[in-house]
Amino acid sequence: MEFLRGLNDDRFELITSSVNIGASGARKLLAGKVTSPLMMMLDDDMYLTAGSVTAALDVLQKNPTVGAVSMPQYDLRGRPVARGGMRIDIRGGVIHRIPVILDSSPWIEVEYLGGGATMFRTEMRDCFSWDEEYRTGFEDLDNCLQILRARKWKQAIACRGRLIHDRSWVGKNPRYERSRFNGFRLRRNYRYFRKKWGLRLDMKSHILTELVYPVVEFAHFPFTVSQIDSLSRRRGK
Repeated sequence: MEFLRGLNDDRFELITSSVNIGASGARKLLAGKVTSPLMMMLDDDMYLTAGSVTAALDVLQKNPTVGAVSMPQYDLRGRPVARGGMRIDIRGGVIHRIPVILDSSPWIEVEYLGGGATMFRTEMRDCFSWDEEYRTGFEDLDNCLQILRARKWKQAIACRGRLIHDRSWVGKNPRYERSRFNGFRLRRNYRYFRKKWGLRLDMKSHILTELVYPVVEFAHFPFTVSQIDSLSRRRGK
């Protein structure tokens, strides 16, 4: 924050809040101030590589029905950690998130993108908005359902892009991680999501969120919710 305050460059505008409004509140606040045709949300542990923005722009410029683009993610060693998005299949009130297979095509259509590294057409604000009730998790899934309901825009993974997701902090500061990924808060947000949409996650994710994460939080196990999530990411990527 001190670095940002000392940044003397007219290309940047520093916008701060006197209170912690959470990731959803912050993204909603920032998105509302954008006046350019495109905007990009990029979390502080996501790094752009050379050509990644160009790859995302290329998809948007050549495909006017695509409104949002993300890219495959790799760790600091160059190993793949996430594909950038997933397919969504809703059956019997259950949301199934289906991994995609990346190939040599410029882009792959998906229904779900992570909000931490996504480029949007600004006009998409007409069909979705970040819900400030979410303080940990489920805001990205909420957004994707809003976009699907609007039936106006496609979402895509730019296969030729490349993001670095630095999760080296996982396991290094358990106190911070328990504050950031609180098992009780995750369950509370999940229950809010279920009440809002009348849907639940697949059984594995449902049990993790309803039972495992709160138990880990309550029992103060030596591992954290974020470590379980990281393991789940590796197995399901």
